[in-house]
Amino acid sequence: MFNKIYYEANTGADGGGATTPQPTTEPVARSFTQDEVNALMAKEKAKFEKVTQSKLAEIEEAQKLASMSEAERDKAEKAKLKEELNQYKNEKLATQFKLELSSKTLPPDFADFIPVQDAEKAKAAVDFLAKYKTDIASVLQKEIDDLKQQLTNANLRGVTPKAVSGAAATKTSIPTIF
Repeated sequence: MFNKIYYEANTGADGGGATTPQPTTEPVARSFTQDEVNALMAKEKAKFEKVTQSKLAEIEEAQKLASMSEAERDKAEKAKLKEELNQYKNEKLATQFKLELSSKTLPPDFADFIPVQDAEKAKAAVDFLAKYKTDIASVLQKEIDDLKQQLTNANLRGVTPKAVSGAAATKTSIPTIF
């Protein structure tokens, strides 16, 4: 429960005289609740199952390739390499798209919502979003300026004093004017 701190005695063997003692701590045993143990076990089980699934997939792929003729094996490897190349190209395009969005001061997260398959469409989408952002910003700025002007006009407007009708102002009528 409490961490005990023990100090080592200074024997002067290190060549120095009196030095400040260095605290050492003993490891404290921690107890776990059943829920914590269950959570840890579930986490480890999920990790084990993931590794096992990937190993099984590799074994199945190896068996599948072993049962094929050499021409089929070459064709399968070519298809696999083509798929990896397409995945690499898509990742590269997504990265370029995010950089393009960032350069136009747009959130890079937009790239996750806009499916784009080539660079020209990506650039067109970024340009459209940038134009849309500036259009909205200009409309909002105009509305803000209009509201500021209305607020300024309202603050400048005052209450006009009421005039006494028909009679000259006297000492007794002055309080009724306001």
